[in-house]
Amino acid sequence: MLIGGSGTLLIFINMKDYRRLTEDEVLQLKSQSCLADDWGNVSVAEGFNCEYVHHTRFSGEVKLGVFDAEFTLPGGIRKHSGLRHAQCG
Repeated sequence: MLIGGSGTLLIFINMKDYRRLTEDEVLQLKSQSCLADDWGNVSVAEGFNCEYVHHTRFSGEVKLGVFDAEFTLPGGIRKHSGLRHAQCG
């Protein structure tokens, strides 16, 4: 499973574009109230930025993309893509 960009769920077969989280990334995600059954099962695309993932629980094997898109909600409110108050896996 890959979640990225506009939050769209995508499936990719090519694993070579993903890497494991670094220790610093795991610490940052934990400080942003994220939990994982096993942080070793969370892979990220090159260019991944922890800044856009908060209050998220990961279970099983999860692959995260790069959250680089911005979008506009009705009323002109601009938001950045990412995960907030979510469960993945």
